[in-house]
Formats: sequence, C-alpha cells, structure tokens
Amino acid sequence: MFKHILLPVDGSELSHKAVSAAIQFARTAAARLTPYMCVETYRSVRLAHSCSSRNKADFLFRRGRFHSGLTNRASAFLSTD
Repeated sequence: MFKHILLPVDGSELSHKAVSAAIQFARTAAARLTPYMCVETYRSVRLAHSCSSRNKADFLFRRGRFHSGLTNRASAFLSTD
C-alpha cells in the first residue's frame, strides 16, 4: 500500500521514537523511508561573544549526535532482512 514514507524529524526524544516506529512500519510495508529535517532560518542576535560561541557549539554537538544516531539506525535497518 505505501511505497515511500516521508518522515519529518526534529531531533527530539519523541522524534527518535517516531524514527524507530517508522522503521518498523516501513519494514512491514516494504516501503522506502526518507527522513526529512527542516531547519527554520532566523537572524541571530549576538549578546556576547562567549554566549554565542557556547550556543553554537551546543547546537553543532546536538546536530552531529542526532545525525549519527539517525545514520546508525538507517544502517541497521538496511543490514537486516
């Protein structure tokens, strides 16, 4: 019935649970699964250099951790038949 599933993700804990459920559903339906992450652009306001640097580092760390987790789950999905 479903051939291709578009999965919106945002990096939250709830999103991680949705990824797990979507992988199982896609496997059952023999469907292709495509995760989609939309990032809203905004104008940053620099209050202080140290504050801005810390926030940017935290954002980059969280983004990297989320993407590696998603990649690991996708690899595990593809390696199991």
